[in-house]
Formats: sequence, structure tokens, C-alpha cells
Amino acid sequence: MMLLGIFMATIVIGMLYYVAGVGETITYRERMQDAVDSGAFAGSLLYARAMNVIVLLNMAIASVFAVAVAAYAAIFLIIGAALSAWSSCSIPWNIPACIAAACLTCSGIPSACDNADSKRDIARDVARNANNAANAIATATRIAAIGASAEIISMRYTPPVSIGAGIGAAMPLDDESPSRVCDEILTFSGPSGFFSLPPDSPYPATALIAYQEARRIANDCSAASYVDRAGGLATAFLWTYLSCYMIRGDVDNRTKKIRDGVRMGGNEFQFRTFAMAGEDHMPFEPNQERVELVTWGRTDSGGLGSIMGFLENANRFSVAQAEYYYDGDDDRGLWTWRLKWRSRLRRFRLTDGGGAGGCPPFMSGVCDQLQRLVIH
Repeated sequence: MMLLGIFMATIVIGMLYYVAGVGETITYRERMQDAVDSGAFAGSLLYARAMNVIVLLNMAIASVFAVAVAAYAAIFLIIGAALSAWSSCSIPWNIPACIAAACLTCSGIPSACDNADSKRDIARDVARNANNAANAIATATRIAAIGASAEIISMRYTPPVSIGAGIGAAMPLDDESPSRVCDEILTFSGPSGFFSLPPDSPYPATALIAYQEARRIANDCSAASYVDRAGGLATAFLWTYLSCYMIRGDVDNRTKKIRDGVRMGGNEFQFRTFAMAGEDHMPFEPNQERVELVTWGRTDSGGLGSIMGFLENANRFSVAQAEYYYDGDDDRGLWTWRLKWRSRLRRFRLTDGGGAGGCPPFMSGVCDQLQRLVIH
């Protein structure tokens, strides 16, 4: 009974060591995968946030430019008011109209021109600075994403990770010419894409600003009524439309767009991470020692041993992939004009198509096999 008990105890101890080894291996693999998943998602999230900031910069350019457009539309309204006053001028029967016409011509129109030029200069400065900021953000985001992913993987998941890195492509952005600014201003729908009432509707809001600005300038000549006689708010829509396209060149090449030929889900939007475990923190060698203990020191496992050795080395590495993407079905021209950029994890792939298209021809078979082996 004692001999049977000894052999039974050896089997039980071996089973316990096996269960412990499996648990340690699972924990090790989970932590390695958590490391690269966290790094990949953090990197792609920085890209998504940067894209939303660039969207905000485009909107800022459009908002400031809309004020300049309204100021130029006000010039046309003042000219119309002056013409209306001159048409009513009659000496000696309607001297007030003559005075208003002369005031609008000599004071109102120059004042409106100075006001428009001032706002136009501000719009140019804002557009130039916003474009420079967008370029800086695009460059800094790639560096920040690589640094953040490496910090998360290598520092927060050590042990078992010893080395971690992330890599992402440059943001696929180009300067937009002609800019979509006028398309955004001359619309009855807000950034959400649905019909909305002023002030969320850019076109009516801009026309209303032009009308109010014209009345303010004309009021200095006591001639605000002539703005309404010349068409008032109704013609403000026409002058706003013409003014926007008249000075649109000021913001061409200042707003950003997604580079032509780039498709959503392509390699340009992918962020991949890599981690390698330190040998001191891998569970395989302690597990092997336990197995040797319960097998009375036996270490030779034949061909299986070489396979296990390869798998142990392969398990030192973990990879993950995430992407930033536009979460909507809008026209691609709106991808840099709507705050719909998100981030998500994806199954790891060497290429965006899932095949070996990105590999050299002589390695296509190897890449295909690697695509099938990597399951996360």
C-alpha cells in the first residue's frame, strides 16, 4: 500500500505541477497580450483625438472666415442703401435723403470697407496659424503615439515585458484647395448634418450678421431704413453667397483634407505594437523543472522537445493592432469637417487586406502563413 501510495502521490504531484504551469502560462500570455493591446489602443486613440482637433481647427477657420464674409456682404448692403437714398434724393423736396445718401457714400462705404479689410486680415491670420498648428499636430501625434505605446508596454507591464514598441504611419493629410469653407458656410444645416434653425444654420446666421452690420454702419448716418429699402435681409443672402466665393482664395490650402487615394481601413490608419518578454520572467523553464522532478529527472523528449522549444521562443513575443477611423457614412470630403473620429482594436494583420500583398514576392508564402498563425 505504501508503494502504491508513493506512486499515486507522484502522479498527483505531477498533475498539480501541470495545473500550476498551465495557470502561470495563461497569466503570462494574458499579461503580454494586455500590454500590446493597451499600447496599440492608446496609440490609435491619440491619432483619433488628433484628427478631431484638426476638424476643430477647420471649423475655427470657417467660423472666423464667416465673419469676414459677413463684413464684405455688409459693403454691398451699404452700397445698395446709398443707391436707394440717391434715388430718393430731391432738392428741395427731400433734402434728408440727399444728406443720408452723401453720408453713406462719403462715410458709410469707406467705414464698411475698413471694417471688412480688418476682419479679412484677422481671418487670414487665423487660417495661417490654424494650418501651422494642424501640421505640427500631425507630426507630433505620430511621435507621441509611438512614445506613449512604448511607455505603456515597457513600463506598466514589466514584468514580464522587457521591450515594447509601437509604430504608426504619418497622418494622411493634405492642404485643401479649393477649401470647403464656403460649402460649410453656405448651408442650412449645422455640423451634425441635419437641418437646424439659426444660429446653428451657418448661411442664415452669416446673412443676419451682414444685415445687422450694415444697419449699424448706416445708423451713423441715420439711414438704417435705406438698408431695408434696398432689399435688407433678403438681399443679404445673395451678397453673402457672392462675398464668400469672392474672397475664398484667402483660405485655400489652409484647411486640411484626407489625402486623395487613401481609403478607410488602409495601412495609413493602422497602429501596430510589439512586445518581447524577458527570459527571467517566462514560465516555461520553471515548468520544465517541475516536470523533470516528477519524471525522475528525465529531460529527453525527442522531436517534441524541439517543437516545444520553438513554441517557447515564439511565446516571448506578442503583437497587436488598432486603428483610428471615421465613424460615419458621410462623403470623404467631410472626414476632416465632422467630429466623428474613433479608435478600435483590430485583428493583427501585416497588411490592410489581410494577405501577403505588402511582403516581398519571395516571402509571400511566409507572410501568408504568419497571417494565419497570428490569431490576435
